[in-house]
Amino acid sequence: MRSNRGPWQVPSRLRGFMKALLEEALSSVFGRPLRAHDRATPTDLSRARIAGSSDRVCSTGRCYGRTSARRITKDEVMIKFYYNLAPNPTKVALCLEEMGLPYELVPVDTRKGEQHAPAFLAINPNAKVPAIVDDGTTVFDSNAILLYLAEKTGQFLPSPSPAARGELLSWLMFVASGIGPYSGQAVHFRNVAPEPKDYALNRYTFEAQRHWGILDARLGSRRFMLGDDYTIVDMAVWGWSRLLAVVLGPDGPSQFPNVQRHLAEINARPAAARALALKDRHAFKADMDEAARLAMFPHLGKQLA
Repeated sequence: MRSNRGPWQVPSRLRGFMKALLEEALSSVFGRPLRAHDRATPTDLSRARIAGSSDRVCSTGRCYGRTSARRITKDEVMIKFYYNLAPNPTKVALCLEEMGLPYELVPVDTRKGEQHAPAFLAINPNAKVPAIVDDGTTVFDSNAILLYLAEKTGQFLPSPSPAARGELLSWLMFVASGIGPYSGQAVHFRNVAPEPKDYALNRYTFEAQRHWGILDARLGSRRFMLGDDYTIVDMAVWGWSRLLAVVLGPDGPSQFPNVQRHLAEINARPAAARALALKDRHAFKADMDEAARLAMFPHLGKQLA
């Protein structure tokens, strides 16, 4: 049957989808969902680069990753990304952006205790972010998520050899079991723990410095953690290396020049800028009041020793 539509007429279903996509793009320009009185100007349209650009389309919590990598289909499943602004969720944000994966932001405000809600505990019984739900598959713990996404997409992995995979797993777990925990405890005892704390602060500062020294030595002889190729191990390191001054004090970064060079190279990547821009997507609680302390450090409410 011959269509009665003119050459420039678009089917109504397609018009609706195009309108929704345009509204997503323009809302990223305005920094909020569109309101009735907003009008798109030619300048707005030039800034709102839709499919085929290098910009992320992200509004109302739905982010479409790096659209230059591929077009996002209408029916594509969004990864639900449970996050806050801590180092571990931020490394997952970088990974999602680098891979161009569509995701929906689900903020979890740990200072409000939202990590202890039954709905979130059903996703991660350990009450920690990040976590993702990918079409019914749940993954929690940041480095597990990095590995899951890399294997899902085939991106940011080393060459497919046993030796290369051995290096990948070793250094990824080194960050998971050493860099993250010791850096986190150094931050806690430096900034949160009550006196007396000299022994604990000295122990965790020493271990954090030792672990970062191992990374610095490794990066002294190669561009990235596994050689010349940028991988998920570098993303895992970047999550924490941005905060070395918080971990070790103001002079901390200068102790590790190779880590700083590595950090600067990743910071220059467009995906890193997009990942860091997620801080503007949700207003997390800033006050560390008594309720926040109990939510983040539940041991304060119990005397066990």
